[in-house]
Amino acid sequence: MTPSVPDKRIALLREIRSLTEEATNDTPARLFSAEQVALLFGVSERTVRIWANKNWIPAIRTPSGHWKFPALEIAHIYEISVQQGQFPSRRRSKQVNTD
Repeated sequence: MTPSVPDKRIALLREIRSLTEEATNDTPARLFSAEQVALLFGVSERTVRIWANKNWIPAIRTPSGHWKFPALEIAHIYEISVQQGQFPSRRRSKQVNTD
């Protein structure tokens, strides 16, 4: 049985918490996938790739064309976003005009 999206997000948040608590200069760089960053911020993977293309978030492009994101920097951006309330926690549904 695969974990649900909320379960995956909770696990990712725990991982971020442990990364930030254990961060030292000797810690090897942990990288997140676009899927993990999208899950964390509550957006689509496409949105994450757009952010990376616009240099809004730090990213590394692999030789095979995949995006990877430095976990500690993403965790820091996430924490700032939470404090400032500047990211969508849920996707907004389109408003339908019933007139």
